[in-house]
This record gives sequence, structure tokens and C-alpha cells, in this order.
Amino acid sequence: MVSAVIQVESNGRSDAVSEKGCIGLMGINPKGALAEWIECETPHTYNGFPIPYKCSCRIATYTQDLYNKKFNIEVGTFYLHRLHEFYGCKTVEQITSAYHGGIGRLRSVHYDVTKMSNETKRYVFKVLSIYNKRTL
Repeated sequence: MVSAVIQVESNGRSDAVSEKGCIGLMGINPKGALAEWIECETPHTYNGFPIPYKCSCRIATYTQDLYNKKFNIEVGTFYLHRLHEFYGCKTVEQITSAYHGGIGRLRSVHYDVTKMSNETKRYVFKVLSIYNKRTL
């Protein structure tokens, strides 16, 4: 599934940047997937003082790292897993819908992927088409 997301998001280009500011191989949104990764994977204090996980300075610190292939895939796979385990996306369709359209939007339609935007539905179709070809 990761390779299918990479194909659709960036066509394998680590320097890709979408119109919406998503970066790198897996099209990571700095204020979405990256912020979630920071919340879970980095220390929450500096010299004993708490640092809010969505602090813009923390996001800015890691944003440039999203051009690094290894780091980008680490954040992207973390987020795909988090959508499944933490947010309750049960199917590949739900996971890819939330990855593209946002978990808040998917929750607002009660995890019904058919109610997501046409853009998200096209994205899911593309990812699943590639994914299904590779898993046969």
C-alpha cells in the first residue's frame, strides 16, 4: 500500500510539493501527519518545560526533513498505521480516504467513504488500482 500511495502522491519524487503544501514521496501534510508524528514520537519537554506538539517551531524543525526519503516514509507509514489503529479506519478504502481527505472529514460522514469529496474518491480509486495490481 505504501508504494501505491507514493506512486499517486509524488510519482516517486522526493522533492514533490503539492498545491496544498504536502511534501515528498508520500505527500506529507506538515500540519497533519507530521504534527501527529511529532506528538507521538518526539519529546514533549525542553529543559523541563512543556512544548505543545502543534507548536509551529516544532513543525518547522521537521518540515525540511520531509524531503528525506527515509524520514518521509517513516512519517507516512506511521500515519497510515495511526489512521487504522488509533482512529479506527478498518478498511483500505477508509485509510486512504482519511489519508487524503482528512480523518475529521471521514469521521463527519461516519466512515462512509462514498460520502467523501470526488477528489478523494478519485485518489482512493488510483491508490487501490495500483495496490490491487501489486497484490495479485
